[in-house]
Amino acid sequence: MAAKSTGFTMLPHWLIRNPEYLSDKNTFLVYLVLLDHRDHRTGLCNPSIKTIGSESRTSEKTARRALKSLEELGLIEIQRRPKANGDWQTNRYKVALPTAVLHPPTGVVPEGATGVVADKEEPITSSTKEEDVRSNFGEIGRASPFSHDIYDDRATSRQLTMLRDYHIHCYNEPPNESREELWQSMSVQDASDLIAAYQRELPRHDEWEGAESGDEAYEFLSVDGREFADNYGLPR
Repeated sequence: MAAKSTGFTMLPHWLIRNPEYLSDKNTFLVYLVLLDHRDHRTGLCNPSIKTIGSESRTSEKTARRALKSLEELGLIEIQRRPKANGDWQTNRYKVALPTAVLHPPTGVVPEGATGVVADKEEPITSSTKEEDVRSNFGEIGRASPFSHDIYDDRATSRQLTMLRDYHIHCYNEPPNESREELWQSMSVQDASDLIAAYQRELPRHDEWEGAESGDEAYEFLSVDGREFADNYGLPR
């Protein structure tokens, strides 16, 4: 097993030296763990709850409470990721930098950090034009704590169609509304992973019992989904 590389996790001085910020030590430590795992390009990470508890020197139950607190503070977004069989994968976390959410004490320069220079995010000032923000962040219309993701990472309409088709092929019934809403909240990568999981769930050709022409579920399939059902091939 390859050795883990050494490095630094960046924290502003004001966040360390002012205990009124993240005053609960367990919440503070869990946030440090997530920052340590955070991909600086996307803001995402997906450590298991076991890893979070271990690295924050606390129990898994306490780590879960801390994650809920961080979500309520707006420092993280928790992306829950379903598997095709209804089970759940490890959560994915979108982690905001502290300077994007918490307001430093008056007179403190937010970019001051321990270790190495922290990522800098362009603040919105009174002179910032709305059209400039829209050009940078699409339909968002204003910068968010997670605004380093300047693209829409949600599942595409094509992926949503494929998920619906594969669900019908595997279970011979259309997905319910809550499942489709969950799919719509997924990232492109999570949707791709779930599509692959559905593909593994598909029965062999000689064991096919999926929707066929004339079945009620067949009417919910896309054109490609019907072609698959008719010809026992994967949707293009």
